[in-house]
Amino acid sequence: MAKHYGSASSSISTKYPGRPLRSGQIRLVELFPGQWSDPIRCRLSYALLDDEPDYYALSYVWGPPHVTRDVWLDGISYPATKNLESALRHLRYLYPGLRFWIDALCIAQDDIQERTEQVGMMANIYRACTEVLIYLGDALDPSASHKNAPKTYEFTDSNNDLKLMEMFLGDAAVLPRTRHKTVRGGHIFAFIYFLSLYRLPESHMRYTPNAPFADNAECKDTGRTLLSEGLRRLINAPWTPWWDRMWVVQEVVIPSHARVIYGTVSAPWSMFAGAAMAYDLHVTSCCSHITRVLPDGLLRVCKDFAQRISDIETLRNEYRLWGPSNAITSPNGQGLLLLLRKFRGRKSSDPRDKVYALLSLVTATSALQMLPDYSLSVRQVFVTATLNGIWATKSLSVFQSDVDRKARHDLPSWVPDWGAAGDYGPLAARADATELYDASPGATKAIVLGKWQYKVEKMGLWRTMARDISRYPSFPPLGVKGGLVDTVTYTGEIMRSDFPLSVRSTITAWSLDYRRLTSDDSLSQVDRGDFWRLLCADVTHHTRLGLHQRALPDDEAMFVCWALKSERSPYTDGKHQSKVKPVLEEDVSTVYGRNWCSFMRGKVLRPTKLFPHCLSGADMHAAEPYLDERLEWREIRSPHSVVRGLNRSLMPTWGAESRIHATQNTGQLAATQMDHSIMTATLYRRMFVTERGYVGLGPALMDKGDEVYVLEGGKTPFVLRKEKGGNKVLVGDCYVNGWMDGELETERRDEWDYVFLV
Repeated sequence: MAKHYGSASSSISTKYPGRPLRSGQIRLVELFPGQWSDPIRCRLSYALLDDEPDYYALSYVWGPPHVTRDVWLDGISYPATKNLESALRHLRYLYPGLRFWIDALCIAQDDIQERTEQVGMMANIYRACTEVLIYLGDALDPSASHKNAPKTYEFTDSNNDLKLMEMFLGDAAVLPRTRHKTVRGGHIFAFIYFLSLYRLPESHMRYTPNAPFADNAECKDTGRTLLSEGLRRLINAPWTPWWDRMWVVQEVVIPSHARVIYGTVSAPWSMFAGAAMAYDLHVTSCCSHITRVLPDGLLRVCKDFAQRISDIETLRNEYRLWGPSNAITSPNGQGLLLLLRKFRGRKSSDPRDKVYALLSLVTATSALQMLPDYSLSVRQVFVTATLNGIWATKSLSVFQSDVDRKARHDLPSWVPDWGAAGDYGPLAARADATELYDASPGATKAIVLGKWQYKVEKMGLWRTMARDISRYPSFPPLGVKGGLVDTVTYTGEIMRSDFPLSVRSTITAWSLDYRRLTSDDSLSQVDRGDFWRLLCADVTHHTRLGLHQRALPDDEAMFVCWALKSERSPYTDGKHQSKVKPVLEEDVSTVYGRNWCSFMRGKVLRPTKLFPHCLSGADMHAAEPYLDERLEWREIRSPHSVVRGLNRSLMPTWGAESRIHATQNTGQLAATQMDHSIMTATLYRRMFVTERGYVGLGPALMDKGDEVYVLEGGKTPFVLRKEKGGNKVLVGDCYVNGWMDGELETERRDEWDYVFLV
């Protein structure tokens, strides 16, 4: 249901032929038999969900609403979008004699009341279906011009698919078998099946001699490029917009079984999930060597594919585990807020569906009994969703959702624009990681709206308030308790993109500012050795598992790996060399010198026969000449230069068995993890300094003179801006070294009062 309910009547003006529905009733579509090129003819039938009817549900994208083709519905010519007509043609051929639930044909789109009621039943409709059929289109296998039925290929996610893989990819499972410089859906599905074969931890890709990921693969770059382009078209708009739509999340999460149809080829969703699991499991860890074999383009598209599948598959597993009664929630009860963040970058023609499409995945309790209601405005829906976030979490976590990133101008500053377009991947991870902080320990106990105070724990009163306030044409200021702790006196450059050149330039500027601050004796709050914590906001993110944790002292070594290896690091010469620019050397040398023993033992060296536990204390002492502990060097020696020096000292006495080996992959994985952590913390943010000498990361729109507040129930401090009349504008949340664990919570707490946000 990746469609537009709000203005369906503008695209479908023909009178709908179906009769009115009773409570709990749905319509189903039966397709009449026909040749491939025959017009689509179908009829409506009616069923009560309580009677457990047999039917399949269709998940698809409507496509352009004004590009339609006529189908015959109950004997009446009825317009269907081009993509729907194509889907119906494939369903008639692939699944003869079955009944389907298809929103555009089973719901009277002009009837607002019926549309609202049916959307409210959506979870039950998809839960009760035999299987959901995911129609991705036929961009690689155009079939509209076919007069006869095209040959189809059905993958089963079993060993029976080996023949299909051999047919499409070749005996060596390497190069697409095609005479033309393009690939079809079969080639891409065969490649996905190939990936899925390695979903078990012990099935390493490096042990497959002729696979596309093998070091000795006899595969031309052309073949890999074709696979890359084909997979990119499968998962990206404009070729396959299904992946970017909001409604498809619940349409795939809720049903027990799902099947993907792409032109003339189909496969179970489990095959896609297995491929994503295999990629995440192997490519980023034990089989990371393939990153040196494959073109960057194929690696990027495989990573994108794995991420898109994993986001949905994770929810499917949670839904299977906890069941519809508990639905999707988190240990701290975030529920709807968690999903709004996770899928904020998806699209819907009607902005209200950015909220409504997720309601079926959370419990009625956690969603304050929100129901789809298309009589409400977008503004009213977004305000209600935000109030739900405050109530469900008993905190102000919803304020940590990039409230400053707005496309609409009619929303209060404290309400996120859930409909704003953009890539929210790093932003969602950053928002989730804020739960690791506790700047204001305890819950949000009450809020003030207008003249009334509402206690969060009073569920009934809160529901009444949320229902009433959502219908107000204008909203009074929101009052939350808090106190002013500091004022912004300086703001640095904005981290505007993750492009390496831009990142290096921004971090260089921040580093120079930070060093200037550490040389100012009046700013005693700034520790020169904590710059690395500032860059990652004191949180490390695991790239493969999607987990995050507060930074540990040993993570300083990870920062050194990043500084010496990452293409985004300003501390190299741009070619992954270890020579540090003199003007920036102290950032890395301070950390490197302070932690080099544990760094060498845990991150760089691997055991040998002579040193089964890597380096002992005596061995570390022998290595000291290669690292100047006084931190006066003009050049940081690379880990490998240290290893070479150790070998020169040890081998004359102990022989060849004493040779120490430097690990390549561990350091690179650490660098990758820190790189991900830094970009998650800094993207679209800027460094700032406060009047009291604290340094932090804050919203791109913050400015000199803004105020930093601690608010009751806020996991982070917040940047507020003065307005006339004493009200405040919420600019956004922020990170400040030394403020994230309740250090300021007791400062004049008894003097806190309500701060009113507009």
